[in-house]
Amino acid sequence: ASQVLAREWLRIAPPLPWVLHSGYTDAIAVESEAVRSYCASEGLPINKLVVTGSVAHDVLAEALKQAHQRRSDLCDKLKLPCDRPMILSALPPDSLYMTGGRPECEFQKYDELVEFWVRSLTAIKGHNIVLCLHPSVSYEEMRYIEEWGVRIARESTVRLIPLCDIFVAAISATIQWAIACAKPVINYDVYRYGYQDYASATGVIRVDGKEEFLAVLQRITEDRAYYDELVGHQVACAGQWGQLDGRAGQRLLQLFDRLVDENMHTGGPRCKLEQTAESAQDS
Repeated sequence: ASQVLAREWLRIAPPLPWVLHSGYTDAIAVESEAVRSYCASEGLPINKLVVTGSVAHDVLAEALKQAHQRRSDLCDKLKLPCDRPMILSALPPDSLYMTGGRPECEFQKYDELVEFWVRSLTAIKGHNIVLCLHPSVSYEEMRYIEEWGVRIARESTVRLIPLCDIFVAAISATIQWAIACAKPVINYDVYRYGYQDYASATGVIRVDGKEEFLAVLQRITEDRAYYDELVGHQVACAGQWGQLDGRAGQRLLQLFDRLVDENMHTGGPRCKLEQTAESAQDS
């Protein structure tokens, strides 16, 4: 509230105060056509939304080229059999610590959530279960869960997604990377925020309850036809969520050059540039 008051008082509030990235920039670099459409639907000026991709897309592109060897190396490192399909899961961060918690959530304690999440995954037979941790959590804090049959990978999530067969996450920005790589996704909205960011990607299955999560896990790992159908959905829309040509960094630099050049020649004010939150974090 104090920030809102100060910005309004000083007349530096953004044009759309409740919309992320609203401001006075000359350009907003976005990851994909899907994100561009989403931002436009939120009211951001479409002429300022420039699809560049993010540096993470170049990492994905490189990892996809070497996926077979990298996956074999990962299995050796984690002491997992190389002949099994791999489920990669991004363990959600703790959102129950806040005052009031999340009354909508089926879990009252984060430890309970973690145990259900991990044991549900390890109940799936014939698959390697690999977890990547949220940046807010250390390996030392969570290494005890490996006793339940999972392995925690120390590599970044963006380098692991191209190696998996199924990706499981909770309303994470990393889901867009999995779509771009044509990986079927289970989006377990465990905190029940109800975000619809990935509603257009039909290879992303959204669930928000324990029983539904277990049922989808079982089906996607046991019903080959269903799994192949989800892969097909992801392939069909992958290009909308990321252009994995290895040239995203180049497009970002070209955008910088264009903005600088335009402002130098027009004698206009110093240009301003924003990236969406995911891109800025990736960079």
